[in-house]
Amino acid sequence: MSENDSTKEIGDWGERQACKYLQHRGYTIVERNFFTRAGEIDIIAAYQEEQEKSLNFIEVKTRSSAPDQGEAEHATRATQKFQQMMTIARQYCSQQDKNLSDCTFNFEHISVYVDKQEESVKIKKYPILT
Repeated sequence: MSENDSTKEIGDWGERQACKYLQHRGYTIVERNFFTRAGEIDIIAAYQEEQEKSLNFIEVKTRSSAPDQGEAEHATRATQKFQQMMTIARQYCSQQDKNLSDCTFNFEHISVYVDKQEESVKIKKYPILT
């Protein structure tokens, strides 16, 4: 990643980093950049722990500044974004013929922080609360 990358290129790069982060933790990436009229979800990932399956709808933001507590609070309590993600999740399940009672649904936010000077990346994952 360079100083001249476009916002889209940086966002795509951040989403790839988030996917690697999730896969390293046992998630299976089901879909990326799922679009409907209601909007887009960056990542849809499945996770299974023992008998419990979950489908995770994840919004990714890539930033070049350090994480702060205020951002985490904002990311996890964004009611309007949550409502939009719920609508998109329902549309996804309908298109995929997924039964809403077959698994748990989680809505999450991943922040990817890039320090270009130190060439380091920090990733934080937060649940989206209503």
